[in-house]
Amino acid sequence: MILTGLGQLQLLLLYFIISVFLDLMVVLIGVDVFFVISGYLMTSIILNRINNNSFSIIDFYLDRAKRIIPALGVLCIFMVILGWFILLPEHYKLLGSHIATSISFLSNIMYWSEVGGYFNVSTKSKWLMHTWSLSVEWQFYMIYPLVITLIMRCLGLKAVSTHNMVARTEIRTAFR
Repeated sequence: MILTGLGQLQLLLLYFIISVFLDLMVVLIGVDVFFVISGYLMTSIILNRINNNSFSIIDFYLDRAKRIIPALGVLCIFMVILGWFILLPEHYKLLGSHIATSISFLSNIMYWSEVGGYFNVSTKSKWLMHTWSLSVEWQFYMIYPLVITLIMRCLGLKAVSTHNMVARTEIRTAFR
């Protein structure tokens, strides 16, 4: 629960910094840090569940969906309502396609193809541009557990909890 709060705080801080102070390329460090933390947590969850013989890819996907989809849905509904009152019809139609790709977690691909990159000047008018990183995260969630389970099955490995690995390292270091 704390990480969820920290993740939300990070996104707000990231948005504030992008909007007010720094160039986008500098701020991407925050996104990279988030991806590293997320990757570590996902690896821990997957390996611990494999060790406990309780890992299910379907349950893993459902857990991610329960965390991400409700907030994204609320955001998209808010954008539809706000856009109705603010945008011209052609921009409202474009917003609709951006919402569709955001909900399907393909906005990173759409924004890249639309403007030739995420950081062009024309991206400032894209209300859901920030969902590119959410799409990358979701795509990672879809592929990563498959890769881990495939590697473990092919190599005949039994998972070791990342928590246990850290604890063992600390114990070995303490007794040297």
